[in-house]
Amino acid sequence: MAHAAVKEHWDWAFRTVWFFTILTAVRLVLPWRVRADPRPALIALLTLAGLLGAVLLAETSDRGGRLVYRYGVGVTRE
Repeated sequence: MAHAAVKEHWDWAFRTVWFFTILTAVRLVLPWRVRADPRPALIALLTLAGLLGAVLLAETSDRGGRLVYRYGVGVTRE
């Protein structure tokens, strides 16, 4: 019954990991490409990307919480 929810959580986690991997790579490359102070547009774009990452993380964690509290995944009965 929880298989669909597990797959949905896994898909969101996969997207979130790749988003932050790409964002980290961009943030590591930018200092070499942008020699001067970054433009306000670039700062705004990176801020929006960070906020999008926070939304992805919140959605992934919400689905993980549903797995535990709705389906009891990972909860052992002793």
